[in-house]
Amino acid sequence: MKDWYQVLGLLHTAENEVIKAAYKALAQKYHPDRHPEKKALYTEIMAELNQAHAMLSNARKRKEFDAAWKKFTDKHQKAEEPKPQPAPAQPSPPPKPANKHDTVLSHLASNKI
Repeated sequence: MKDWYQVLGLLHTAENEVIKAAYKALAQKYHPDRHPEKKALYTEIMAELNQAHAMLSNARKRKEFDAAWKKFTDKHQKAEEPKPQPAPAQPSPPPKPANKHDTVLSHLASNKI
């Protein structure tokens, strides 16, 4: 699902005036007439900006999008949450030193010598 707020570089809490200003600034920057060397690319960008503006500047469409977005993100967040790992039955014992040298070092580290 496309996040129309992200297309305009906005937070989902953006006010109508902020949406309008962001659209206007981006439309001026990415208008195809300003980029004749890459007109096809900028036409696609402009179409996406127009869709975002049309969706978010209409109160009814924005409300519908916000509800659909919440449902979409809730569904995907639940799917991505890791399942809790079961606790071990008994705590693991500390590793045993491999040789006498390791034993001395482990005692030094624990301030037992």
